[in-house]
Amino acid sequence: MWNNINNIMWTTRDGIQSAKTRDRMRALVVLLVLSAAILCRAVTGLPAFLRGVSDESRMEYTDLVQRWDLSATEKLQKILEWADKNGKKEAVTKYVEKKKTERIEQRKQFDGMLENLPTIGKKYESIWFDKNKTKAQKAAEMDKLRSEHKKEYTLLSIMMKMAEPRNRRSRRGRKGKKEKAKAQA
Repeated sequence: MWNNINNIMWTTRDGIQSAKTRDRMRALVVLLVLSAAILCRAVTGLPAFLRGVSDESRMEYTDLVQRWDLSATEKLQKILEWADKNGKKEAVTKYVEKKKTERIEQRKQFDGMLENLPTIGKKYESIWFDKNKTKAQKAAEMDKLRSEHKKEYTLLSIMMKMAEPRNRRSRRGRKGKKEKAKAQA
């Protein structure tokens, strides 16, 4: 591997091979390889209360969480039974309450975005379709709108892209295969 890196010519402005640059490149490659190895082994998404539990209990918990045949209340009841069996009831109830408050907060943000969307949509539309403004003025107003309402702006941008005609080339006077066939017939 190092031979391949050495064969690459790292040059300065004078055209002389730079050992300093080559050493920096080696260090960068080592850092990338190490970070990839660390990230691949990192365990993410597991709650903190699973740290002191056996592998069998951890698998039992993940199987409970991943079940699709249970309703949310049934799943919660089974998880609390699992927690009682493994002596983690307090930690699990704390975790469940934390997740519940996070969901409530997420729902509030979602509802707020839905309430703001029509008014911000009208502003977005008025800026976008105003024929009396220059591109620079439109860009400045869009930047201001984006900075004030980032999430709503992102949603509106996605919606505008979805509303675009599927085949933009046909609007520019170029005919597709079907139109050419009709014209020739």
